[in-house]
Amino acid sequence: MEETMYFRDTMEGVEVDEGVESGTETPSTKEKIPAMMTTSVETPPRITIQRTSFPPPRTYRQKLALFRAVPGCPSNKQLLTMMYRPLLIFLYFPCTDWAEFLYGTSARYHFTTQLVGCAYLSAFTGAGLGSLWSGLLADKSALWFARRNHGVRESEHRLRSLIFPGLVGSSGLILWGCGADAGVHVAGLIITMAMTTFFVACDAATAISYNVDCFKDLGSETIIMIIIIRNTLGFAVSYAITPWLTNRGLTKCFIAVGMVCLGCTSTFLLLTYFGKKLRRCSAPKYWQYVATSEVCGKLLKSTIHSWLSSKRETSVSVPQLNSTIVFSIGPGAARQELHRDDVIHHNRLPKISLDEYKIERDTGIGLFVAGKNPMKANGATRFIPRSHLWGDEHPDEDLAFFAELNPGDAFIMLSSCFHGGSANTTTDEERLISSCFMTTKGFLRQVENQYLSNEIEQFKE
Repeated sequence: MEETMYFRDTMEGVEVDEGVESGTETPSTKEKIPAMMTTSVETPPRITIQRTSFPPPRTYRQKLALFRAVPGCPSNKQLLTMMYRPLLIFLYFPCTDWAEFLYGTSARYHFTTQLVGCAYLSAFTGAGLGSLWSGLLADKSALWFARRNHGVRESEHRLRSLIFPGLVGSSGLILWGCGADAGVHVAGLIITMAMTTFFVACDAATAISYNVDCFKDLGSETIIMIIIIRNTLGFAVSYAITPWLTNRGLTKCFIAVGMVCLGCTSTFLLLTYFGKKLRRCSAPKYWQYVATSEVCGKLLKSTIHSWLSSKRETSVSVPQLNSTIVFSIGPGAARQELHRDDVIHHNRLPKISLDEYKIERDTGIGLFVAGKNPMKANGATRFIPRSHLWGDEHPDEDLAFFAELNPGDAFIMLSSCFHGGSANTTTDEERLISSCFMTTKGFLRQVENQYLSNEIEQFKE
C-alpha cells in the first residue's frame, strides 16, 4: 500500500553507543577503559534524520502505474544484488553458516489440546527468561571477557553464554519425553516446556547476535541466508519427527533429540577457538561486499531535487574513492599533530549535539587496516571520540585514545574526527598500516584522481 511504503534513511547494522563499547563510559574515564573500546569502528553515533518537506500528491494516472521510482528506494541493480548475494554468503562466510545451523535446529512438540493453554503460558515464561539471558546477561558477559582480553572485544565472547542454555534445553527435552511416556503430572511437562523454550530463545538470539557481530555491515543480507536455512531445516524436521516418534517411542525419541540438541549447541566451542580465523578468511570477500553496500552511500551520498521546466528532476551524487596510503613509521619518528581530514574540502562545522547530527555534515570516511601491531609505543593512531560533533574547538591531547590493533584489524572514522599518528618511541619496531580514505562526496575533488591513475581492469581484478 502507498501509505506503508517508507524507506528509512539510517544505516543498517549500526548500534547506538555513547563513545565506547559499553555505551556508558566517556573520555573522562578513559583510564578505566582500554583504548580499543573507544574506536568508532563498531559503534558510530546515532544519526537523526529530520524532514521538513513532503512529496507532492500523486495524480490519479500516477496511482494507476504498475511501477514507480520512490526517493530513497534501492535501485533495480541493488534489488537484484540483494536477491542473489545472500546465496553466495553461504560459501564465503562460515561463521554465518554456523549461525544458520544453530538457528535452524530445534525440535517440534505435540501437546494434547487440553494442555495447549498451559504450554503457551510456560513457553511465554521460558522465552522471557531466555531473552533476558541472551540479551542483558550475554552482553555483560561479553564485556567482561573483553576487559580480560585487554579491552579488545571479539565476536566469540558472546558464545560462552550458551553453556547454561544448552544444558537446560537438552535436559528439558529428555525430561519431557520420559515424563510424558511415564505419565507424570502435567505440571512436570509444563516446567520442562519452559526449560525448552528458554533454550530455544537463547540459541536463536545468540546465533543472530553472533552473525551481526561478525559481519555487521552485511547484517541484513546474512540474516536472509539464516532464514533460508532455518526454514529448510524446519521443513525437514516437521516431516521426520512423526515417523521417528512413532517408531522409537517418546522416551527413546526425546533422549535422542536432547542429545542432538546438546551436540548442536556444543559446536560453539569450535567457534570459540576457530571463529576469529574463519572471520579473517572471510575478510577479503566481506570488504568486497561492503564496498558495494549502502553503508558508505547512506553517509556520503548526496541527493537534490530541482525543476526542469514543469518536470521534477532528481540528481544523485554517489561517493568516490579519495586516496590510498601505506604508512611505514620507523623507530624515532615524530608524532603527527591532531587534525581533521575534511579540512582539505574546507568543511566548516558548527558545534552540535548528538541528536542534531545530520548525514550531510561529513565529507568523507577513513579506513585504517593494521599490517603489524600498532601500539602506543610504536605510534598507534590517536583518536578523540565524539570530536565529529565539535565546531572550531582546540583538540585536547588528554581526550585522545590510542587505536591499538592486531594485524588485520580495522579502524574506521569520519573525516571530521580529530586524530593523528603518534611518535614511535621504540628502537626496533615498525608501525605498518594501510589507510584508505575510501570515500568522499562525489562532487568534491579527490586527493588522487583515481579515474586517470588506474585502469578500470585493475579494479575488476
